[in-house]
Amino acid sequence: MKLYRFLIVFFGVYCGCVHAGLYPDTKIKHDPVTVQTPDHRVTLEAEITDPARIDQARCYFRIAASAEYLFTPMARTIGNIYNCSLPAIAYTSSSLEYLFVVKNKRSQVIRSRTYVSEVRYQDSLPQQQRFVGNDTVLEVYDELEMMSHIPANISDKKLKLVQVGKNDELFGLKIDIYGVSQVPAALHAMPGYFGGFLVDDKGDVYPAEGYAVDIKPKELSQLDFLLHVLHEDPLNLTDDSWEQSITASVVHNGDSIDIDTSRSNNSIAGRFVGDINSKGDMFVYDKHDNEIWTSYFGPTRQV
Repeated sequence: MKLYRFLIVFFGVYCGCVHAGLYPDTKIKHDPVTVQTPDHRVTLEAEITDPARIDQARCYFRIAASAEYLFTPMARTIGNIYNCSLPAIAYTSSSLEYLFVVKNKRSQVIRSRTYVSEVRYQDSLPQQQRFVGNDTVLEVYDELEMMSHIPANISDKKLKLVQVGKNDELFGLKIDIYGVSQVPAALHAMPGYFGGFLVDDKGDVYPAEGYAVDIKPKELSQLDFLLHVLHEDPLNLTDDSWEQSITASVVHNGDSIDIDTSRSNNSIAGRFVGDINSKGDMFVYDKHDNEIWTSYFGPTRQV
């Protein structure tokens, strides 16, 4: 196995697991709402299970692909069923996108795939809208504080716009449903793999790149220069000398990490030492040639 591939797997798995535990075994089952009638709220329902237990469940939604995401909390009803109401959408909107986001007791954040619901008039209300009234106040949350008022394409008259206000509650940021252009600079967000995951309809789980916003100012000043020098493409390690199985022993003490590989008697890539933070992200250097490797910005890269 190529060393670079080993490093990606080792660091990627280690960083994803050291702080939050193993990959989640979260299941999200949902019958998509493909059509809804405008000017009526809609109820969404999903069966959500996780051996680690569910801490919070949310439904993120936006009216069009160019709009900002809002979310509504989901409430547990019977067994593992969670539901929520989404606000009434104006007839001028053609579709609504939504997805479910779950945080478990291990602080892992898991998102479903995105669903699209067409907005158009019908002869009768769909089942998900028949018994949903528009007469109670519905709270919707603006996670990144990008809105000062309810968007015009939401026709619901009894909405209360709420700001999240706590950095550790920014679940959408952890699994990056926004895109880098929408992340406020004031958050000092750092990209990487911070316990966010995507679960598909088959139940397969994949790590999801996102952002952390609680990096200390001292760490930011030390890391800032690296943003400008990281290689964007994987190194081409195709030489035959890299083709062999590799094992490693790891000594972790506080914020120090020492990775001694089975190549320790060779001239290259034998031992890596450096620092590790509480999330499992590392800066290490090769003791042979002092090459620096980091996993702060996604799959392990050389600086």
